Amino acid sequence: MEYKITLARAKEILRPFAYPRGAESVKLEDAYNRVLSKDYIASEPVPAFDRAAVDGYALKFGVGVGASPDAPKTLRVPEEVSAINAGEPIPNDADAIAGFGSFSGFSFDSATLIEPIPSGANITLAGDYIKVGEIIAREGEAVTAQTASALAGQGITDVDVFRRPRIGVISIGDELISGQVRDSNRYALEFVLRDCGCVPIYLGLAEDITQEIAHYINSGRGLDAMISTGGSAYGNNDFITAAFDAMGAFSLCWGGVGEDWGTFAFAALGITPLICLSGEPGKMFATLNEVVVPALRQFAGFRPCLKSIT
Repeated sequence: MEYKITLARAKEILRPFAYPRGAESVKLEDAYNRVLSKDYIASEPVPAFDRAAVDGYALKFGVGVGASPDAPKTLRVPEEVSAINAGEPIPNDADAIAGFGSFSGFSFDSATLIEPIPSGANITLAGDYIKVGEIIAREGEAVTAQTASALAGQGITDVDVFRRPRIGVISIGDELISGQVRDSNRYALEFVLRDCGCVPIYLGLAEDITQEIAHYINSGRGLDAMISTGGSAYGNNDFITAAFDAMGAFSLCWGGVGEDWGTFAFAALGITPLICLSGEPGKMFATLNEVVVPALRQFAGFRPCLKSIT
């Protein structure tokens, strides 16, 4: 076991455990903020056809050229212009769309154009938004409203996502049992875990007794990881490493450098990482933010990043 390691070394120790534990398929409507386990590539262009970008009139080829307030052009309906709504397909014989503001008057059989309309004006071409073969959603990214829109636009109703890691949370400390100190760390941890794409499972509140801590760790067997706060200190008050030993876990490191981080300890129970952080909230957050959050995000399948949760 390594002692009094740097934060950089702590990240290195956790990194081998921080990989997704499988994938699953979910309905698109249930995929909000889930992490994609594969890339999705467009098989259709968006839009699927050339369409009007504004409400107005579709102009037949070339009729929009040369109009101005001083030289208006009276165009025949429907021979030269025809009404069209935004989003509708462009008629085969039209090359531009003029909004209603480009006209000074209308009648049932004519419209007076008062400004030049170049070819291609106010037309959204097929594939302007998404081209065939374009990656519309990437592995390792969370599904957002924009992602869901792009996927639904391709007719995709089921998506492959990484399974959300189930992380046990254990609070440790006689002062918490007695009510002398309120357990704020539990809620902070659970919120951070959700923000990282994990599912927190509260395992309970343990006294500063090695056997009791080991009992709660044992109750979390089958989870993907466990995080506890408290129980890690110098000398006879180091209950957590004794509990690791009692469980037959392999202790990886213990310590921390500098007063801001407090003491922390990492161990492995098979492939399950056991993480113990300081019970003091400020120090707990410091180590959690700097060391554990990047590992949790990779655990959940997010692309590797060094972004901290503040």
